[in-house]
Amino acid sequence: MKPSRAVLPLLLAGAFAFGAARSHGGSFSTAPAKVFLDADRKSAVLKVSNEGEEKLTIQANVVKWAQDEKGNEQLIETDEIVFFPRIMTLDKGEEKSLRIGFETKGSVDVEKTYRLFLRELPVVKPGEKALKVALRLAVPVFISPKKKETKLAMGGVGVAEGKVVVTVKNSGNSHGLVEKITVAGTDETGAAVFKKETSGWYVLAGSRKTFSVDIFEEECRKTRSIRVTAKPEGLGAMEATASVDGANCEKAPERSGTKRPDEEKGD
Repeated sequence: MKPSRAVLPLLLAGAFAFGAARSHGGSFSTAPAKVFLDADRKSAVLKVSNEGEEKLTIQANVVKWAQDEKGNEQLIETDEIVFFPRIMTLDKGEEKSLRIGFETKGSVDVEKTYRLFLRELPVVKPGEKALKVALRLAVPVFISPKKKETKLAMGGVGVAEGKVVVTVKNSGNSHGLVEKITVAGTDETGAAVFKKETSGWYVLAGSRKTFSVDIFEEECRKTRSIRVTAKPEGLGAMEATASVDGANCEKAPERSGTKRPDEEKGD
């Protein structure tokens, strides 16, 4: 059967959490947090553990994972990855195995990337009216080439519409993971105006990813230069600088009555 090329709509942001999924009603986790396969290791076992207080029923599905020319995430239906079971039930404290393998033929020159999604199937007991949150998590699955090489580089840094925008390119044949990005702004005297951090993300082989950091308008207008530091997993830090044009600060949020993104998040 030929894999369908339909691009799936992106799931809820919570579905992209890796390693563990939790809510007030329960939780489950996986080990390892990432699965690596290659020509010599075509199958692996993923341990799924119920760490909550209630029985869980979990459904699994796999999609091909890509990034388009703008760095947007693309999830594509595929049958290149096989896995079993598709549905498992775990009692409190129970651990079960999920087996994963691939059927790709021929040599792998560029890393193939997938996501294994695990989603709780919520069970509502008779007479129960409370809304239950379905737990989800995603496990990256990588099929590695024989000789892996990650080549990350800053592809561009600037300010646009009140955001510091950073592009990271990966010209290698294997994914890179940017763990965090730090942005610091200085005024015309070189004095510090602001310093902020944001979490990074994967940059897949041959792709680019754009990250943005919000800054307030008053901060932006005082800033004449920005320095960006990106810390990739397992690689040395990357740095870049750029000058700031005040005209690009116009759509920055004003501090009064505006919350930072991290202030808007609940527990």
